[in-house]
Amino acid sequence: MKKMLVLLCVVMMSCALASAKTTFYGFTFQDHSGFYYCDGMGLYLYGSPKALVDGYQTGCYSGYNTNGFKAAIPSAYQFAATGATMILGTATNNPNSLIYLVNPTYHTWVNWESGGGSGEFVVNYGYWTNGVSPQQKGAKASAQR
Repeated sequence: MKKMLVLLCVVMMSCALASAKTTFYGFTFQDHSGFYYCDGMGLYLYGSPKALVDGYQTGCYSGYNTNGFKAAIPSAYQFAATGATMILGTATNNPNSLIYLVNPTYHTWVNWESGGGSGEFVVNYGYWTNGVSPQQKGAKASAQR
């Protein structure tokens, strides 16, 4: 009986792991008017359930890693989106902590910055486009005001 239970557990774990394939998102940030920023992200969504996010920043912020979770966020904190969102903590050359909310369904994002104890505020927001987009002259980073 114990052998049967162990075998059943192994089969169930194998099925759960096999069904939890990793999803990759590679994109470039745009503002709400369609102007491209000089950066983007490469993100891996994985786990069972898919709630873990790990990745990196691209473009002018290459070399910075990011990670976080996918969870439900009220629409009041998102740009033109609702529902499950990737919540990402990241480091840049900015002294304040930054959090990106990236919605994979609506292809939108918001960059929140810490106010150093006085609350968070929105730095930038917009849409994202799959792949690496050509750099536009004068493009700034999504974390710059």
